[in-house]
Amino acid sequence: MDPVTDTTPLDRFPGKTLDGFLIEAPLGRGGMAAVFRARDVALDRVVALKVLRSQAVRDDATKERFLSEARAAAQLHHTNVVETYRAGETAGVMYMAMQY
Repeated sequence: MDPVTDTTPLDRFPGKTLDGFLIEAPLGRGGMAAVFRARDVALDRVVALKVLRSQAVRDDATKERFLSEARAAAQLHHTNVVETYRAGETAGVMYMAMQY
């Protein structure tokens, strides 16, 4: 899967698979990443999949900040906080899978 860029139409990602997640639909885009509704194929559950923008993946400090955010979020367990399931990098794409 190609990394998300500022000009990437988010509707081109549905139907593609990223590290075991089947992307179903775009949810939104922010300054650092885009978020998609996706399905964890192995566990058959819907997740929110946050995908870091391609220009951010090239910056080591931004990559570390993204992973640090994922690690911190994974430590939180509260009914009002979205649960983080997994984070990683595959084929030059960094992602975080969270509770939908």
